[in-house]
Amino acid sequence: MPHCLIDCPVTLAHSVGEQTLLATVHDALDAFGVFKPGDIKVRLNGFVHYRCGATQNDFVHVALYLFAGRSAEQQRSLASAVLAALVGLLPDVEALSMVVREMPRQTFVNRSQYPRRSRAVGLTFWVQAPWRDDWQRQGKRHAVSTSRCCSAQTLSGAVTDRRPGRKLQSVIVGAASTVETASADPGL
Repeated sequence: MPHCLIDCPVTLAHSVGEQTLLATVHDALDAFGVFKPGDIKVRLNGFVHYRCGATQNDFVHVALYLFAGRSAEQQRSLASAVLAALVGLLPDVEALSMVVREMPRQTFVNRSQYPRRSRAVGLTFWVQAPWRDDWQRQGKRHAVSTSRCCSAQTLSGAVTDRRPGRKLQSVIVGAASTVETASADPGL
């Protein structure tokens, strides 16, 4: 927190520099001294199609989302600090505005509230069975679908052939651009 969204024309963002615009707003919020620099999130929305009244003059509108609990004076001071920085950066732009919006903590949800999974879900592994040494040339692959698997190491000890009593000799795990190979039971 906070989340800051900047809306402006794409042409204005390009002429000033997207990173310059983002840094100006970020630095103004940081200089205010209420937020940790790592907590400030600033995003830029560039618009191609827009109208400002009856014209297509440049504009910048900033929306700052904060958790509820700050006074109206604090919110106004934050908005004034950010707008002053934007006026310094964009002295020719007449349409500069900012709004501060409060969000109740009870209704805010983000990724940190969900535990991280250490394993992939729903992967398909192509396996080489001990009775098929030349499985690629014969064009036969045995697909083993798993819903829970941490890695090739975990899979190697857990997977057996569907035929009773058969253990797999090696497991070949195919991913988008990498391939890992792990031996399931070197004794077979």
